[in-house]
Amino acid sequence: MIAFGVILWLHGGNTSARFQSIVLFSAYWIAPFLAIVLIDWLDRKATVTFEALCSLMDPKNLNTGWTALVSLVVGFGGMVPFMNTGLLVGPVATSLDGADLSFYVGFVVAFGVYLALRRFEVPNAVLVAMPSCILPSNGPVGCGS
Repeated sequence: MIAFGVILWLHGGNTSARFQSIVLFSAYWIAPFLAIVLIDWLDRKATVTFEALCSLMDPKNLNTGWTALVSLVVGFGGMVPFMNTGLLVGPVATSLDGADLSFYVGFVVAFGVYLALRRFEVPNAVLVAMPSCILPSNGPVGCGS
């Protein structure tokens, strides 16, 4: 239903400008996503092993990820007042004469929320129990083979 509504709106006139607005608006999820990935990377950078990554190929071994999802949504929601797009201009962006600070705000909000919520997520037992094996620079030679 949403796609049908978007298609009708696109064909209402000035299709290329409206399509460009949708494409640019879809890039706003990147800032909160990067905050979440940065925290995970800093937390796990020396503990990721080839075996642990292989075990995650089975979906039952994955964490629920609710903390990341909540952080992404809250970070995106925090961006809205600061947005200045062809689809939406937030009140803060309007008061700043069109300055779009939403990427910075979304990153900081998602970073803070994810950092706070990570304590409440139960770690996956498979990742904790995996033997340590550091990958050499040329690939997973010698790791479980």
